[in-house]
Amino acid sequence: MELIKAKDIALGVWNKLKPHCDIIKIAGSIRREKPEVGDIEIVALPKTINDYTLFGDPIKKRIAGWRDEVYGLGKVIKGSAWGKYIQVHLSEHDIDVDIFMPDDFDYWRQLAIRTGSADWTGRFIAGGWRKLGWCGSDVGLRLQSQCEGKEGPDKKIHWKCIAPVSQQTLPPHWESEQEFFDWLGLKWIEPKFRNI
Repeated sequence: MELIKAKDIALGVWNKLKPHCDIIKIAGSIRREKPEVGDIEIVALPKTINDYTLFGDPIKKRIAGWRDEVYGLGKVIKGSAWGKYIQVHLSEHDIDVDIFMPDDFDYWRQLAIRTGSADWTGRFIAGGWRKLGWCGSDVGLRLQSQCEGKEGPDKKIHWKCIAPVSQQTLPPHWESEQEFFDWLGLKWIEPKFRNI
């Protein structure tokens, strides 16, 4: 699909979801301004309310309006509005929307990753945190010293955090994508120049 058409569709989805989000950004090839777009990627931080578990422990729960709006977009292909990822097919436009919903502390890292390109992200973003002693594990970015890596069927190293939760070192809570780049030691680069 041409960029101008995909961008228009993405803005329509963005407008529907925005009232239910603290932060929401269009990512992927649209953000990189690629002339041809295969799907729409959005990174959202849905609004939450305070709730309690069965045992009275406080938890944050996404607002119902978020769920209703996401499920109203089209046919769910995979994932859930309550999880970290959902893919919805917009039948009227015959295009998929991938919506990523990271933890609040990980939002800006995920936006950088989901903006891509995959090759650029692997080389500069993942390469940057590896130089700092971190890895992308099964529970998010963690210190390599607290994880173990095993080669998967895809010949890539997959990291699993082996440290107890109470002893895991969490990455910083970045307040912007620029701050995340600064932490990596990378010069800020506009998304449209992140193509390889």
